[in-house]
Amino acid sequence: MVRDTGGLAGNMGFLEGYTPIVIVQLVLALATVTVAHECGHLLMAVLLGVPIRRIAVGIGPVAWRRPLGAERELVLRLFPVSVAIGVPARTDAAGQLRRPVAHDVLMAGAGPLVSILLFVLFAVGSALCAPPAWLAHWLQIAGVLSAFLGLVNLIPIPGLDGGHLALLGISCLGLRLSRQTEARLHHVGLYLAAALCVVAAASRLLGLF
Repeated sequence: MVRDTGGLAGNMGFLEGYTPIVIVQLVLALATVTVAHECGHLLMAVLLGVPIRRIAVGIGPVAWRRPLGAERELVLRLFPVSVAIGVPARTDAAGQLRRPVAHDVLMAGAGPLVSILLFVLFAVGSALCAPPAWLAHWLQIAGVLSAFLGLVNLIPIPGLDGGHLALLGISCLGLRLSRQTEARLHHVGLYLAAALCVVAAASRLLGLF
């Protein structure tokens, strides 16, 4: 019995370029651009005087947690490839605003802005400084990932920065949602984004066969 494996072999060809060095570069680039993105949110919050309640390193289940003072904590998650910050809710229990809406707009937009600026910085630096081939390759990977992260986060889906901006815009028009409703929307948006990533990865893997 003769079995045609040409389709599988052809589809497996895309894995040939993913050497251990390239995988390490991808992981380092992803960590760099996500940390830079969150540092944009963090620095803007500090500049505006908005207190930081939580600094979370990584994604996935919580592996370790430690208080940093009376009202702040450091959280380490299972996969340390990103950073996220937590600030107090925009409204208190009575529904009153804790800070100007403009502060939340600036904090939400700071992450994507830093991501785009990082892409520009890496592109200009690679063009002007003529770095070694391995560094130029890494700068290219990190720059593309940073631009992708910044642009995707502007999509108006709750859970992303664009979703925060959309909800802020809705609140400015007079439709204010409760803290519980906003939190549920952001959770649903995050689950939707995660599901889309899983579907995309699964479809790519199924394409191998």
